[in-house]
Amino acid sequence: MCTVLVTYDENNKIAQSLMYVLSKTKGVEIDDDAILTDEELRRIDEARKSGICTDIDRLQAYLKSQYAS
Repeated sequence: MCTVLVTYDENNKIAQSLMYVLSKTKGVEIDDDAILTDEELRRIDEARKSGICTDIDRLQAYLKSQYAS
């Protein structure tokens, strides 16, 4: 199983709808009370600050360029 942290605005109706659909998907478990360790929080903060491939289009272009090599 793969764990993913999702952050979204609770007032965003589309995000709420997507989370609802995801919660109804077979094999998906959503833990609203997930508590992150200090190490996990530090790693998330470092990832955010790194700025590496924050734009999905740039990430896709990068992956395509690496695949073509």
